[in-house]
Amino acid sequence: MLDLKSMSDEEFSILVTPSVPQAAMYVKVEETGNVALSSKVAEKLVKIPVQIRFNKDCTAIQIAAAESESSVTFPKSGRKTIPNAVKILKENRIPFPVIFSGELCGDAAKWRGERRINPTDAPLQTTRGIKKK
Repeated sequence: MLDLKSMSDEEFSILVTPSVPQAAMYVKVEETGNVALSSKVAEKLVKIPVQIRFNKDCTAIQIAAAESESSVTFPKSGRKTIPNAVKILKENRIPFPVIFSGELCGDAAKWRGERRINPTDAPLQTTRGIKKK
């Protein structure tokens, strides 16, 4: 057994440093029509007119500063109801909620994300404990 009280501080030479947390950059589309930007995505894209585009099979999304009149502006909360996004995803038989994770593209106000695939291809179910009386 070690005599911890008599050990010197020099014997503890390996310093443990925490890793730098990486903020998740994602966009979540719910079946109710809500599109929610994570805080890091919202930092770049709220309060400016943006366009939301999907690729042909809806495996990727792009949210970029609008270049035309067809745009949407996210409020400070980063949440906005956009029913058309849900319609497009439903037409492509994408299960909800849909989460795209990705990154900002350069210095421009442009974010691209790839759809995370749920291995069961069905919405995740959560269970709740029921308190018995």
